[in-house]
Amino acid sequence: MNIVGGPAPPTSTIKLDESDIPAQVENLIALNLHLWPALSVAIQNAWGTSSPALGEDKRGWLAGAISDLFAQNQIRDIEDLEDILEQVMSDEFEVVVDDGSLEEIARKIYTGRAQVLQGDTTEVTRLMSLWEEKRKKRFIIQAVQGPEVDQETDDDEDEEEWNGFQDTPDVDMDEASALVDSSQTKKKPEPEVDEEGFTKVVGKKKK
Repeated sequence: MNIVGGPAPPTSTIKLDESDIPAQVENLIALNLHLWPALSVAIQNAWGTSSPALGEDKRGWLAGAISDLFAQNQIRDIEDLEDILEQVMSDEFEVVVDDGSLEEIARKIYTGRAQVLQGDTTEVTRLMSLWEEKRKKRFIIQAVQGPEVDQETDDDEDEEEWNGFQDTPDVDMDEASALVDSSQTKKKPEPEVDEEGFTKVVGKKKK
């Protein structure tokens, strides 16, 4: 499996070359977003989009946007990142996350990035192990249940891939109970959309 920037992270803590740090930061962000149940539920149910494949595109776009905002010093603390995640979940996936995971994911990304900047890839390695374990469980379930009647084409499988990570639709749907359809909440100003059709994500200025 290929991930951003070439080789997989090491299995032990070593000092990275400075040129390898940006790629490992991207891996850290991507893995956290891929392992975030609330986001996976939204994608699998095609909330805020017409298909799960397009939802995966949004997940990839979000990972890149967060990386760019870090590089531009527009994310100064965990609260900044939490605000951005909340904005994207509302604007792009049309849900309000009320399960406490916004702060948790923001903290994991923010503190994990700080470790990587010091050359410590322990957290990246841990997240990769979690993702691999999740994928193995999915394959075991599929083997027990047998092939589905409606088989996917190669094109469909390609659409479900994102940055080397395949969609894993094994999130417990009970986790969706804390996700609220934002269309049922109070109206907000229309978000600014860029030329690619995604909401423009900006760091919020503190008073």
